[in-house]
Amino acid sequence: MIKRQGNWGLRSLWVAVLSALLAAWPLAAQGTPGESVLTLDQEILLVPPSAAVRDGFGPGDLSVTLAGREQPIVSTGKVDSWRIVIYLDPALATPDGIRQSTAALASATPTLVALGPVDIVVADPFTDSYLEGSRDQAEIRSVLEELEELADAAGEIVALREELSEDANGIDGQTRQLAIQEEIEIQQESRLELMRWLSRETAAGPSLLILIQDGFDIEGLPAEVADAHGRIATTLATAGWTVVPMVPDSVYAQLLPGRSETMEILADASGGLLAGPSENLDAALG
Repeated sequence: MIKRQGNWGLRSLWVAVLSALLAAWPLAAQGTPGESVLTLDQEILLVPPSAAVRDGFGPGDLSVTLAGREQPIVSTGKVDSWRIVIYLDPALATPDGIRQSTAALASATPTLVALGPVDIVVADPFTDSYLEGSRDQAEIRSVLEELEELADAAGEIVALREELSEDANGIDGQTRQLAIQEEIEIQQESRLELMRWLSRETAAGPSLLILIQDGFDIEGLPAEVADAHGRIATTLATAGWTVVPMVPDSVYAQLLPGRSETMEILADASGGLLAGPSENLDAALG
């Protein structure tokens, strides 16, 4: 258990490293009188919300409790580099969301490379690496510009919902149910591909996942869809990823009334932030 002193949350994408000495675990040593003690030196990653907190961060700002006992904190420091992955899923994105997100990320390239090397992955429908471990700003911008070409064929769920809304009075219940089922299957296939990609990745150190998939939500769908989305959020956080979903303004927003809330589930589970307009992206990368 980690207790935070003061009123700040795990928001900004800067990290402090806590080297906590976790001591005094009694072990029963069979055949040996007395008690053995196991000492562990454990690093704990935390994310202060601002430069002011980060710069003044020290051992006295945190306490670590293990098995009900407070443990001494040896030192704190800042992690030198993030691993950054921009992950685009055209089926779950809106066309204008892709264009706005790639443009915002291209503008933020100096901030991205300052944080660490950048990977770009596209799931269309299977994951393909477009860029690996680059800190070349021109190269990153070039690949992001290339991704804009995927916008015209994006938005499978948006297309389904548009069709339903345009002929709302003429669609019978069975047709509507088939459309909902197709939407559920699109989401499921995308989740499975994200999990397949994740299973091949190792989050060594702090890892940032920037998601471009603003074209779906879970509002009004069966409970098992929300449960599956929640499991994705938990799995990403457990695997060590801080998630920043891109949710820019979109002409399709009315078709997706719950998209911000859906993406917030992914961000909140991992200590990330939603990023939309460029100023929000700057705050998320802060």
